Amino acid sequence: MAEIVIDILPALQDNYIYVIRYGKEAIVVDPGDSKVVEHYLEEKGLTLEAILITHHHEDHVSGLLPLKEKHDPEVFGPKDGLVAGIDTFVHDGDTLSIGPLHFTVIHTPGHTKGHVVYYEPKRKILFSGDTLFCGGCGRIFEGNATDMYGSFLKLGELDPLTDVYCGHEYTVKNLEFASQLDPSNSLVQARLGSMREKKCTMPFLLRDEFETNPYFRVDEDGLKNALNMSGESSTAVFAEIRRRKDLV
Repeated sequence: MAEIVIDILPALQDNYIYVIRYGKEAIVVDPGDSKVVEHYLEEKGLTLEAILITHHHEDHVSGLLPLKEKHDPEVFGPKDGLVAGIDTFVHDGDTLSIGPLHFTVIHTPGHTKGHVVYYEPKRKILFSGDTLFCGGCGRIFEGNATDMYGSFLKLGELDPLTDVYCGHEYTVKNLEFASQLDPSNSLVQARLGSMREKKCTMPFLLRDEFETNPYFRVDEDGLKNALNMSGESSTAVFAEIRRRKDLV
C-alpha cells in the first residue's frame, strides 16, 4: 500500500481536524477552522485534493467554503441539504476512491440525521465524527436512542483493530462517566488512568471501545446490573446511559 500520514490539527475549543497526506497531496476531514488548515498546507507544501464532511454542525464545516474557494478540492458529504459547498453527496455503502485511499461510507444517524463516517478497510482507519468518541458517543440532537444504537451496531461490525479518529477530545470526561456507571470494571479504570496522561488521545483502538465504552456494552449483564436495568432491552439501556450523560 502507498504510504500515508495522518496529522491531527487541534482547532476551536476541543475539535480535531484531520489531514491525510500522501506525497504532496492531502485530504482534510471536517475543517472547522480554515486558518488552521491553511497554515498546515502552506507549511507542508501540500495540494488539497478533497474534503470529507461527517455532518453539518458549524464546528465541523465552518472552514469548508474558504478552503474550497482557494483550493477547489472535491467535497464529499451527507445529502441532508444543510452543508453548502458539497460536490458529491454520499450514501450508506458508497465507496470513495481518493488517491491511494478507498473509503466506505457508513450512515450513522443519531447525533444528526444525515451523519456519516468514513472507513478505510485496508488500512483499518475510521473517521467517526461525532458519532463515536473515545469512551462515549455523541449527544443525540436530531435522532433518537434507537437511531444511535443502530449506528453503534454498524460500527461494532468493523475490524476490532481499527484506529479511530473522532471529532473532539472528550476522552477523559467520557471515561470518568463510564467509571462512575460501572465502578467495579477494572478495564475501564485502567483505561481512564492511561488516558489521563495523554494530551491527545487520538487515534484509539476500536477493540478498546468494545471493552470499555458503555454504549458498546449495553448487552452485558454486569453493566445492566450496575444500572439496575437487568432484563431491560439493549436500546433502553443505551437510552438511559445517554440520558445520564446529558445530566453530567
